[in-house]
Amino acid sequence: MKSEMDLDKKLAIGCFVGIPLFLLFLISLVFWIEGYKRGYLEYQTCFENLDAYLNASMEEQTYDGELRKLLRSLVSKDKYADERKITHDVLTPDLLIPFVGTFQLIGDKMAVRKYGSPDKMKEKIYQFAKAALDSENYLISSHYFMVLVEYDYKDSKDLLVKARSKNRHGLKRGDFLNLGNRKWNVDGSQAPMSWMVMGENNGILFLAAAKVIEYRVYDKNFCNWLNDTLFKNIFADGSGAAVAPLDLSLLVRLSLSHESSWTENSNFENKLYCQELGNKIFLINPRDFFSSDLLRPPYLEKRRKMIKDSAGVYCCYTNGVDTRYSNVGPEHFFDSVIAVRPAIFVDTLLLKQF
Repeated sequence: MKSEMDLDKKLAIGCFVGIPLFLLFLISLVFWIEGYKRGYLEYQTCFENLDAYLNASMEEQTYDGELRKLLRSLVSKDKYADERKITHDVLTPDLLIPFVGTFQLIGDKMAVRKYGSPDKMKEKIYQFAKAALDSENYLISSHYFMVLVEYDYKDSKDLLVKARSKNRHGLKRGDFLNLGNRKWNVDGSQAPMSWMVMGENNGILFLAAAKVIEYRVYDKNFCNWLNDTLFKNIFADGSGAAVAPLDLSLLVRLSLSHESSWTENSNFENKLYCQELGNKIFLINPRDFFSSDLLRPPYLEKRRKMIKDSAGVYCCYTNGVDTRYSNVGPEHFFDSVIAVRPAIFVDTLLLKQF
């Protein structure tokens, strides 16, 4: 009788302990499965979205950064490749449900095995860009190589320069082309200079330097330096002949507050510098000094470091003026070191000669 009571007692204790453990195992199993599915489906979705974009016709593709976003998303979801730590929301911390991250990595690994790594997509983009370059579709190849430059993929930087150098036809707002040269290495050697198309009107392109190209004190000699020394240095190859001088009609158009056909939702009023009539090169806004240039020149890096070290502050206001978040005129920058990102007007008929 006593042994039967002891057995019942042991069974009761076993059930009391075992059932919660079993339920905990079932709960964990659910989260493990969900972790696996999340790792698999996140990568699968990113891969299929990118693949669909690349397989679409050229008419359906957009070049406003969509490809870059899709590739970045795919690379970020491939957590298995670089063994990034998996993050969890508050409902599934590893302290409560261990190994969820491990199952998510397994799901990611299986998806990569089935669909291919991000490098497979980079190669597909690379081949697409090369084919566009070979067929003289320089505009499309420029956009695709620019995406690959972010990952320093093969010789994308060199091919991007080549594509932009030949890009002269069918330009529209947001496109890039190379025209003239800029200082690149610390020894003063040069490289092709990239410009962004800000607008087009009646055969005239409005171009702004894609990135900052120089740092210089904004003083009484600045505009003369810009339109003489800098202009001659940039266009020493003769391509400056395509640059149209400023005239009153262009300045009036640029000064329109909300009707500007050059850029959308832009107000150039009180933001033009060295815009005297007859000048061929000017600045849009000297406060535009931040640069995340993927093709960052060593020359500019050295210049920026020298400015920062000598002033003890972040580039570019060495007289202590900090006007990054206010709308001010050029008088506030006088004797300050500013970032030089010039702008020009170009005649499209003359541009085709270079």
